[in-house]
Amino acid sequence: MIRAEHAFLMSSILSDNTARTPSFGANSVLNLPFQAAVKTGTTNDYRDNWTVGYTPDVVVGVWVGNADYTPMINSTGVSGAAPIWAAFMQEAIQRLTGGSPRPFFKPAGVVDRIVCAVSGTDPSQWCPSQRGEYFAADQPPLAKEQDLWFKGLFDTWTGLRALSCLQRIHQGTVQPECQ
Repeated sequence: MIRAEHAFLMSSILSDNTARTPSFGANSVLNLPFQAAVKTGTTNDYRDNWTVGYTPDVVVGVWVGNADYTPMINSTGVSGAAPIWAAFMQEAIQRLTGGSPRPFFKPAGVVDRIVCAVSGTDPSQWCPSQRGEYFAADQPPLAKEQDLWFKGLFDTWTGLRALSCLQRIHQGTVQPECQ
């Protein structure tokens, strides 16, 4: 059984037009006038494609392909199945809810946190940009010490992060220059 927090997080991810924008554009056919979670797919050989999406009111799946298993020309999940899905979703929501679909319910166990936009961790002092993100309350982001942005020393020969003498002493790998 899936936790309510995880179901909400998946719906939030799948309905995030900003996250889809780099792949599909800000005004793709997936961007409906109401919040809807959606996923597209295309087989490697373009023989078929699909789009599945939902709101709390309706779930719709569309498959597009050739009955004889021949590849389609220039048809992907977003260009083949998605326009059919989007048109049906808009009509269905209009008929089912009068054009006012219910929003996804945010459970009490979901919290808003500010994270580093690149790493998704608690932002360190060197994080260049931040954003808000949802988390299950018992599964927060990684600590700021695990952020990708940090100030450190690097071995210019290997490109690896250099360990301080204190870190080497703690690991039991003391070098002569640390004694």
